[in-house]
Amino acid sequence: MQQSEISGQVARTAAKNLTSPGDLRDVLSQALETKGAAGRAAFELDRLANTPYISDLFYKALHNPESRLEAAKMIDQLPTAERAQAFDAAFAYPEARAMAARSLPSLPAGEASARYAEALKYPGASYVIHKLEGENSETNTSEKVKTNRALQHFLESQNLTVIHKEEMSRI
Repeated sequence: MQQSEISGQVARTAAKNLTSPGDLRDVLSQALETKGAAGRAAFELDRLANTPYISDLFYKALHNPESRLEAAKMIDQLPTAERAQAFDAAFAYPEARAMAARSLPSLPAGEASARYAEALKYPGASYVIHKLEGENSETNTSEKVKTNRALQHFLESQNLTVIHKEEMSRI
């Protein structure tokens, strides 16, 4: 990990070759502290699902800006009892909200409804929720419209111009 140009490969190789969860935890923990390797290390966290190590490494990855987005995608890999708290921790970071929203269906029923309502207030998270709802049901026109509106709102919130197909033909 001392060579920054290949440090990300260490976590990847360790995840493929190490059979001991404890050994993998040690490598990923160090990688989460290494510039250029943290994102890949967070990407490999799912290899520690169903072990006692994933929770601590999840929070370590979440606190590092380089690995935050990958960590937010791992909420559904955590023990069910820990997911709501992990969602809240990830959702506190604006850049992680959309990724954290992916985990809403995996939260315990009593924990999910208020978090759904809160997530719908943020364009990126709202888009993800509508997209998930469209995938989990028969996609009808109204779901497509909601998803498209949510995406348009997200793009506009990022100061990106939305050009519709009809407008493209006039350009």
